[in-house]
Amino acid sequence: MPIHHSYALSDFLSSALDGKPIHIRSGIKVMRRFTDAGEFMQVLFALAQEGQNRTIDSGGELVEVADLADEISKHFPGIDISRERLSDVKIDDYYPRTEDLAFEAKRLGIRLSTMQEQVVKTLEGHRALSV
Repeated sequence: MPIHHSYALSDFLSSALDGKPIHIRSGIKVMRRFTDAGEFMQVLFALAQEGQNRTIDSGGELVEVADLADEISKHFPGIDISRERLSDVKIDDYYPRTEDLAFEAKRLGIRLSTMQEQVVKTLEGHRALSV
């Protein structure tokens, strides 16, 4: 994933790599799904090879961004996490509702990475870019 401050995973990792606190800008719960792009493409190519022509959402593990920040902080001892005051009034839950990707990946024998594994892969990528 390119370093891009509009995306939580990249923004949080960039801050941590710079030795800065991870700051969650949203004061409401933010739910997102995270999928490894390479694994997503494997599923899409396998479906295409079967002759399927359809729309499939990226899906992935459903995570609240604070849990993502916590996972990233495990790789950076001493990095603080801050967040705007959390309101329970509203939830930002813009994510695919279908489980098509997980279903098809399992059917095709393609293992999908957990959020923790995706954090490690992305961290390794960021570190490689800074060499």
